[in-house]
Amino acid sequence: MEDQEQIQDDQQRVSVKDAAVKYGLLLGVILIIYGMILQFTDMSANKYLGYVNYVFAIAFIILAQNWYKQNGDGYMKFGTGLGIGTLTSAIAAFISTVFSYVYIKFVDDSMLDMIRLMQEEELMKRGMSQEQIDQALEMTGFMMKPEILMAMGFVAMVFFCFILSLLVTLFTKKEDTSQI
Repeated sequence: MEDQEQIQDDQQRVSVKDAAVKYGLLLGVILIIYGMILQFTDMSANKYLGYVNYVFAIAFIILAQNWYKQNGDGYMKFGTGLGIGTLTSAIAAFISTVFSYVYIKFVDDSMLDMIRLMQEEELMKRGMSQEQIDQALEMTGFMMKPEILMAMGFVAMVFFCFILSLLVTLFTKKEDTSQI
């Protein structure tokens, strides 16, 4: 009888993967929709609006961790919370990066021109001559390929969301102290 109860408990347990996939997919879709809204309203160059992606990430990390606790035993260790947050972010980053790559590569590559113009403006603000600017842009030109930009964007998002997961998990963890 006790073994049967243990089997039922194990079947009812949720995993890190369950929470991360559910909320990672949702976050990925939200990031795509938000990115398209910015693109269609010509606001994608606004770096402050780009930070909203991290607000979404924090919210979905918290939602995933809370779902894990509510559908599990009510507890979540720090490492588990960090895993949920990081995996949620990685799934969302992968989905939004693949979408962005397809969009830029096959639908509208104007974002590449916008990035180049933003780089040029930044270099002008630093007081560089047009010759120096042209040389700098030529040196970084290989990075302006959609494949390189998307790879760098994926790594950056996962890294920053890992840091966010560390911070969020400090507040959302709930250790089971009854077994200590």
